[in-house]
Amino acid sequence: MKNLVISLGNICNSYCLFCKDGQQKVSSESKIVDIEKIKSKLIFYFNLGCKTVVFLGGEPLINPNLLKIIYYSKQIGYENIEISTNGLCCDNERLIRQLLLNGVNHFTVSIHSHLPEVEEYLTGVPGSLLKKIKGIKFLIKCLKNGLLKNGIMLNPVINSKNYRELKNYIKYFYKLGIRYIHFNFIGGSIYMWPLGKKLKATGLMPYYNEIIPYLIEAVYYTRMHMPDIKIRFSDIPICGLPLNNDYIRKYLNQIITNYFSEVKSESFVYINNRELEWDKFIHKEFKILTNICKCCEYKDYCGGILKNYIKVHGFKGIAKHFEKIYIKK
Repeated sequence: MKNLVISLGNICNSYCLFCKDGQQKVSSESKIVDIEKIKSKLIFYFNLGCKTVVFLGGEPLINPNLLKIIYYSKQIGYENIEISTNGLCCDNERLIRQLLLNGVNHFTVSIHSHLPEVEEYLTGVPGSLLKKIKGIKFLIKCLKNGLLKNGIMLNPVINSKNYRELKNYIKYFYKLGIRYIHFNFIGGSIYMWPLGKKLKATGLMPYYNEIIPYLIEAVYYTRMHMPDIKIRFSDIPICGLPLNNDYIRKYLNQIITNYFSEVKSESFVYINNRELEWDKFIHKEFKILTNICKCCEYKDYCGGILKNYIKVHGFKGIAKHFEKIYIKK
């Protein structure tokens, strides 16, 4: 099924350290996309065959035209209408009910830690975790009551402040009722800020080989104790996995397919007045396939290495053959 991903503008109510929209909030660059332009894109891409539309920001829940846009999307004929939010407004029960009545049937919520001090540090919003948890609980209540048919997904950004707590993060939100978590490694998002040397200065990007043991711990734990939860990891090259590990070697194909392989999509993106094909854009703008990558037996499952990772760390922390070949150069 073809999807449309559309940004409603870059105004935001959060100051996430790794997101350019959060950093633009205090600048003149913050703006809302004209509603008539949004309507025209909704019609155009629906006629191309898109049946799902995902609304991004900035933060879409603070867009004054959101209810009208959702209603219009439903009237056009979109079957799946999704909101990608930072979660700070999900405790507004009146707004959420109105969105559900107008046609929203899925929420993706960005919560980066189950620890208040970490979430507040990353988002720059005091009390942010408490507000988000309150909102998550209300969304789960709506889900259980049949008002949110396509469910809830969390999409935390893995960074140096939270990667050691991945298993505990999953356990925490599992108890609340979350059954889908998509972890994104820092540096691979269209909202990524800052880039290159500026990103290095933040100290937020860990080495791949630092986080891999914690990813494997999370995979092992969920397979053993939470078979009904779905977790995925984006922007982690498969060559970073410890392929000599007995557990990894035994279940390698299952682990790659279920947890680390790229999710292919026929998605069109409208953001910052640019119209893009999602998969081609991500591969061209954010990732690189080296000569080694092109010879890898897992190349069809992996999009390569993040350009931002190479800008920050070079080829250190990926795999021994990368270090031997590229670091010597």
